[in-house]
Amino acid sequence: MKKVLVADDTKNIRNLLTTCLKHEGFEVTSVENGEKALEIFENQIFDLAFLDIKMPKISGTEVLRKIREQGVQTPVVIITAFPTIKNAIECTQM
Repeated sequence: MKKVLVADDTKNIRNLLTTCLKHEGFEVTSVENGEKALEIFENQIFDLAFLDIKMPKISGTEVLRKIREQGVQTPVVIITAFPTIKNAIECTQM
């Protein structure tokens, strides 16, 4: 079974993504901030991750940067309600 991480501080978004992904047969781990996402990445391998850019404690962009520095190559889908060109370019480069 494919494993997916969902990291978003908005409970409704987390629940929606989790429900949809489980319905499609994925094993889903969901967390509400970037700090917890980093902790989870230290102990588990995921086939895919959804990271919200704006989260408390550590942003999704920073989570992406740190996991790439650690050599984690999990594909990441960045989600945000506040899109900017700068964020798009920065995340695409990682």
